[in-house]
Amino acid sequence: MLTRRSLLAGTAALAAGCSTVGPSFSPPSTPREAQLTWAVFGGYLSLLDTQEISTSQERALLGGLAALAEDKENPFGPQRGRYTIRLHYAKEWPEPEPPPQTYEAALESFAETLEAISADLVALPPILAKLLGEKGLVLPLDRFIGGEKSEIEGAYYPSVLEPGRGQGGLYALPVGAQPQMMRYDAAYFAEKGESPPDGNWNWDDLVSTARRLTKRNNEGEVTRWGVVTHGGFIGGIWWVLWQNQATLMDEETFQCRLHEPAAVGALQFFHDLLHTYRVSPAVESGELYKLRTGPAPPFAMQYDVPFLGMNSGQSDFRLAELPRGKVPAVPVSPDLSIAIAARTEKADAAYTALRGVVGAMQRFVHVPAERETLARLGEFRKRLRPEEVTALQRSMEHGHAMPEYGAAHSAMGSIVAGLLRGDDAAAVADTACAAVDELQKFCSDAPDDIRCTQFS
Repeated sequence: MLTRRSLLAGTAALAAGCSTVGPSFSPPSTPREAQLTWAVFGGYLSLLDTQEISTSQERALLGGLAALAEDKENPFGPQRGRYTIRLHYAKEWPEPEPPPQTYEAALESFAETLEAISADLVALPPILAKLLGEKGLVLPLDRFIGGEKSEIEGAYYPSVLEPGRGQGGLYALPVGAQPQMMRYDAAYFAEKGESPPDGNWNWDDLVSTARRLTKRNNEGEVTRWGVVTHGGFIGGIWWVLWQNQATLMDEETFQCRLHEPAAVGALQFFHDLLHTYRVSPAVESGELYKLRTGPAPPFAMQYDVPFLGMNSGQSDFRLAELPRGKVPAVPVSPDLSIAIAARTEKADAAYTALRGVVGAMQRFVHVPAERETLARLGEFRKRLRPEEVTALQRSMEHGHAMPEYGAAHSAMGSIVAGLLRGDDAAAVADTACAAVDELQKFCSDAPDDIRCTQFS
């Protein structure tokens, strides 16, 4: 059994560059191939195979490895990089018995799983890679990058690269991204004689168009809503704050900033969509999900992450940028990234493979994290129109990474619930700020609780 003490001692040595693994000084000969294992547990919404069928996660992962193996000239590929790589895939992380009761126990269980399968690379959400890296369980990449730092940082969008950076450096490279965008029913727009949304739309355009496209029956009941801007795969309404140049809480002091005029104005705008203009349903995410999966399209426009597969439904829906407020700002949820497990004994080969796998997998996700691949997305996602590729690029350029789990998400849940009820925007701010204060007090007494990561 791998103990926490032995684990942290070993990984600290690796992270400091003190591993006994080094170059061979045997007489010149053909270098031996390093045999590597890439561990992937759980599901990632980003994944999509080249047939644009998003149901098989493993198929997309194996497709990426096959494409990498076929690229004989790739300096980071198996042939020139002198390694072989196998995929260890499972739909879920193995659950130990008894389940871990503390954060430290969960980390130890994580490390034991990687040790048991001899993992060298591991797929992780970038925020988790950062947390594990700061605990010495995945390696900082800065020790390998060297003079390539500016090239690598320029290759990826900051909203998906920066969440993997923590104390000690960068711990993962991103593969896929989930920018929040507008999906609109192009056929319905054409039927009503409406011009489709584009990068020039602002909040006024959103309201006026949503009012014209909201359909009511003779009794005044809504049969089709103009727009829905909450309840998708990106939780909360971060867009309304960020586009109004407001924020929920200060990143350094964690002081709640919802009482500032820009924040109250942003919350009031969302409130008005629901209760004044009545162009958006005031129902929580569970009920919205039922509407989305119903037999008829319930919304003319909806804020959600792009799903590009043939089996994603709503074939008449197209992609556009979010209408901008005072500034363009797009919430981006980083999804799949890849890190080097600190338990590896082949760190240099693992880094070469990491670069190769991350690059190859860019074509096997809905939205690539890499600028160059996203610019060419229309070449292999044939259903996308050129203006949709441009909208994806512009959305990523204006991307803001989602806050880490903790006080901000707890407060956002309170904000959405209050506004859906119809509470006054100022009262909603009071309640959400009180939730932040309460969590801060809790974390001062229990700083090691997982909910307190953001206060550490």
